[in-house]
Amino acid sequence: MAMRFREAFDETRSFVVRRDLRLSGQPVAVGGEFPKEAVTPQRLRQLFNQRAIAYPDETGVEMARAPAPARWRPTLVSAPPAPVSTADPNRLGAHVPIPEDWRALRWPRLLHLASYFKAERVMTKAEAIALIEAELQSRGLA
Repeated sequence: MAMRFREAFDETRSFVVRRDLRLSGQPVAVGGEFPKEAVTPQRLRQLFNQRAIAYPDETGVEMARAPAPARWRPTLVSAPPAPVSTADPNRLGAHVPIPEDWRALRWPRLLHLASYFKAERVMTKAEAIALIEAELQSRGLA
C-alpha cells in the first residue's frame, strides 16, 4: 500500500480531532472540529505534527504501518532457576554467591555485594567488609 504524505501545515485551515484530547481540562470529541483559537500557533503545529489533529479531508486516511520484523519484537525468556542454597532461605542475602577474591573487588562492586546482606544502605568500606565477613562466617566459610 502506498503511503500518503500529508499536506504542509496551514494554520488558517480548520482542523478535526483524531484522538482523545483535553483543552483546559475539558475533553474534545474525536471527529469534532478543533477550536484552534484555544491554543497558540506553535501548539497547533505540535498537535498537527503529532497527528492529534488533521485537516477534515485527511481524517479517514491512516498511514499503513508494516508489522515489526520478528527480530525486533520482544520475546519473553523465562528466568533461570535460582541456585539452591543450604543456608537459611529467609535470611537476607542467603542466595547471593560471594566470590573467592571478594577482597580484591573495587569499592562500587564491594558496596553492591555488601548491600545484599543489610536492609539499610551500606555507608563505608569498613562496614561493607564487616558485613561480607559476617555473612561468610554465618555460612561456615570463614
